[in-house]
Amino acid sequence: MRVLIIDDKIDQVETLVMVLQGYRFIASSALNIETAITITKEHKPDHVILDILIKKETGLKYYNWLRENKEYGNIKVTMVTGLNAIDAKEKYNIPDEIVILQKPYEISDLMSAILR
Repeated sequence: MRVLIIDDKIDQVETLVMVLQGYRFIASSALNIETAITITKEHKPDHVILDILIKKETGLKYYNWLRENKEYGNIKVTMVTGLNAIDAKEKYNIPDEIVILQKPYEISDLMSAILR
């Protein structure tokens, strides 16, 4: 399974890539939305771990791009945030079908979200 991690915090991204590779996932990463779109077009991940806040953008920009492009419509998304997950869902109007994990999260919770 291919997993794309989109987060602007490089240390967290590198750690998560190593963890996911340890679980035999093919993990790649992007530090911004533009790079994430390029990687998605080239490698079409099965699942995306998407930070809600990426520098001056929100992860919803990427999520909306996914949903507007039907060939990527089956890619599952898990959002992560340093904010309270319930508050973030309301503040950013995140769709109900998206799982939101609050940082720091347990790897077991992330694995459950990826494998759902």
